[in-house]
Amino acid sequence: MRRDCASFIPYMKFQNEIWVHLERRSKSAERLPDFFGMWGGGTKVGETHEQALVREVQEEMSFKPVGYKYVGPYQVGESIKHIYILEVASDFDKHIVLTEAQFGKFFNLEMIEAEKELREDDKVILRDVINKLK
Repeated sequence: MRRDCASFIPYMKFQNEIWVHLERRSKSAERLPDFFGMWGGGTKVGETHEQALVREVQEEMSFKPVGYKYVGPYQVGESIKHIYILEVASDFDKHIVLTEAQFGKFFNLEMIEAEKELREDDKVILRDVINKLK
């Protein structure tokens, strides 16, 4: 069964590199516990992926995304991930209150490639998004 998801990638530019902010999922998460991943989640019945983005980001980090941009859809197995990005400041963590994740962390491309607790499908998306932002 196809699952539509909205994924949120806060990012910053630092020392000529793109850094993306990912969540470390809780150890008790239903999907991929204790893994790193993008913020967001599945759409509810009757909800658009953009509505899901705003709802999920508010639920997960008590943050209202304003000025985000839609990158596009990515097929991941049976799911479609709709990717949204937003440029943020380096002190982004000070502006969020996490309710589900253990913590958030900025990653550059080298760190993404080396991270063992990050799905390969997500690495493909993150590589593509980073290349589009360069």
